[in-house]
Amino acid sequence: MDASRRVCFTRTNPSDGWRRWHRQSEYGGKSALLVNIIDVTERKEANEALRESEERFRLIAETIQSVFWISSPEIKKMLYVNPAYERIYGRSRKSLYSAPRSFLDAIHPEDRERVLEGVQQRRREAWQYEYRIIRPDGAIRWIRDRGYPIFGEDGNLRLMTGISNDITDHKHAELALQESEIRLRALLDACTDTAFLIDAGGNLLTLNETVARRFGKTVDEMTGANVYAILDPETARSRKEKIDAAISSGRPVRFEDERAGILFDNHLYPIPQATGATAHLAVYARDITEQRRAENQLKKTLELLEQRVEQRTEELSKANRALENEIKERKRAYQKLAKVNTKLKELERFKEDLVYMVIHDMKNPVSSSMLALDVIHMEVGKQLTPRQAEYLQVAKRSQFKLSQMIANLLEVSKLEENKFQVIRMRVDLEEMISRILEPYGEMRGHNRPSVRITIDPHARLFSSDPYLLERIISNVVSNAIKHSHSIEEISVCARRDETNREILISIEDKGQGIPKEHHEKIFEKFFQRNLKQEGHRADTGLGLAFCKLAVESLGGKIWVESEPGKGSRFTISLPDEP
Repeated sequence: MDASRRVCFTRTNPSDGWRRWHRQSEYGGKSALLVNIIDVTERKEANEALRESEERFRLIAETIQSVFWISSPEIKKMLYVNPAYERIYGRSRKSLYSAPRSFLDAIHPEDRERVLEGVQQRRREAWQYEYRIIRPDGAIRWIRDRGYPIFGEDGNLRLMTGISNDITDHKHAELALQESEIRLRALLDACTDTAFLIDAGGNLLTLNETVARRFGKTVDEMTGANVYAILDPETARSRKEKIDAAISSGRPVRFEDERAGILFDNHLYPIPQATGATAHLAVYARDITEQRRAENQLKKTLELLEQRVEQRTEELSKANRALENEIKERKRAYQKLAKVNTKLKELERFKEDLVYMVIHDMKNPVSSSMLALDVIHMEVGKQLTPRQAEYLQVAKRSQFKLSQMIANLLEVSKLEENKFQVIRMRVDLEEMISRILEPYGEMRGHNRPSVRITIDPHARLFSSDPYLLERIISNVVSNAIKHSHSIEEISVCARRDETNREILISIEDKGQGIPKEHHEKIFEKFFQRNLKQEGHRADTGLGLAFCKLAVESLGGKIWVESEPGKGSRFTISLPDEP
């Protein structure tokens, strides 16, 4: 007979209401079937109870904040560790299962040997150690580790289990408390006055060195002593009344008393408990003997001083009245001076208007003179002797220079009074600079320096007044050439500053340079350096003054960077407008 076997579990509900589990085994072949039914309810219920117990254990173990672990006796195998291990130690449980003793690597090197020795010595009894660990991120945490051995029925050590708590905050609080106590002790001992703490019965709990010295004892000898027992009866009675009053009222008490010829200023500060009752009292007493003596002396001095102040006050009142009269006189003098100053300003304005009018009126005669000289040159120029022709050219140049001076003065005056009309249009900076330098290129062979031009393509085109801009650059370039030697090079550069949205034009020479004290003055009208001493012909002193006014009218700035013997660099910044 071919036999086969089939096993199944069934659950029934008998009439008595109790559920039963059965194990049914069937053996059979072609001609017969054997059925075996066994009641396995107790085993099933035991397994179910075990499963529920394991689930409760896991639920508790995996939700507690402490690290819970179970290992073999020699910690060669880690049987279980809960998720709190990863949060506190910063390492994975998987790494601990694969290397059970790896948690030892986390122990601070200064604590590791102590912990290992202690665990080995106390392996068969419960132990507790506090030590530091270093997490992978470098953070240091304090751990309180408690281990418990688990023995079998035969008395052999079967397992080790334990709980590790993160006590970092507790440790920090403990260290802070210790430091606080040290600071308090240092503060008490640094105080030269009497300071101590007593309980309601007058027993000394804490005191400083000053208290001990007053009684000729040490701090340790006096700690625990009763203050009423070390004072004379009268002083003890008086102090007790004040101490009892402070304790019963819960309010500070201050009083003065004398002991052994020393006057004390006493302060009693009740220290309430959580219930509100006063259990301790802080006492602070200062020797004010010298202070009171000084106060009495000061009182006498103040009385004498008050008398002198009254006398001095009367003297000052007289002096004050005299001063008031003097102030009135000076005020009248100031008013007269203000009127004179106003008249001077009017005269200055009149002078400027007169100068402007004279210069303006000179324009037509000078123009007529230049025209007359040109007519003479055309009509009789060929009949003049060389000497007469030279005189005629000198006259024409002088008239032209005078005409330029008049034009410069008029333009400077307009710029000063904001009467110059700025006309903005698209300017090609490269073309303008080339046009300005063209005459100097023809004179290069006449002891003139070379000029290097560097124009940033992004700075070539922008909006400005072409007339003013050309006059500005021409004046600065002319000065650079005038103050440079023939073998030197002059640099003219232009670039766009995107950050400040401005165009920067710089003209640099290698001439004799300008002293720092003249950096601002050279932009003033009629200012002239010692040009003749430097081998240059003097000018009107209006060129750079015109440049400054013109640049400012365009919304820009001009400045110079220079040192004697190292040349000069003039920089013009203009707004970068579309």
